[in-house]
Amino acid sequence: MTFTHVHVSSAFSVHHGTRSPAKLVTMAAAHSATSAAITHRNGPHEAVRRIRQCIESAASPIVEVQVDDA
Repeated sequence: MTFTHVHVSSAFSVHHGTRSPAKLVTMAAAHSATSAAITHRNGPHEAVRRIRQCIESAASPIVEVQVDDA
């Protein structure tokens, strides 16, 4: 059984993440992950590009969007 970390923010989520989505997908693939999840805050920034990167790395993409209350 594999484990996927969810609620992982990328650098596109200001004050919540430091790595680019591409780097996160690369790191997941390097650890033989079968899927990669990245949480996008207040919009699906870079989601399409990250999904393509997951597919190229043979990892199933998991898309999560968190919308903060105003």
